[in-house]
Amino acid sequence: LLARAGAQVWPADPAGRYPRVELAEAAAAGVSLVLLPDEPYPFGEQDRAAFAQLAAPVHLIDGSGLTWWGPRALKAHPRLVALVRDAAGGRVGGG
Repeated sequence: LLARAGAQVWPADPAGRYPRVELAEAAAAGVSLVLLPDEPYPFGEQDRAAFAQLAAPVHLIDGSGLTWWGPRALKAHPRLVALVRDAAGGRVGGG
């Protein structure tokens, strides 16, 4: 769904179902957008603050659009396209 919205997901090949991300590696990779869903792990304001040191917007989002297939994904797609487009300075389109 994120790729369909125009995002390049990092890390491209995460280890395990719930990968851990090192902020220094994310910064070195040039991450331009951080999405923190509220499920399956309930990211919150404290997590947003931890990612704030990256030079990238950090958004808390409804995770059901990413983890529940069907109508929720359809509703989430336009929002994800907008977030990706904003992070890319308007240069990205969603399919």
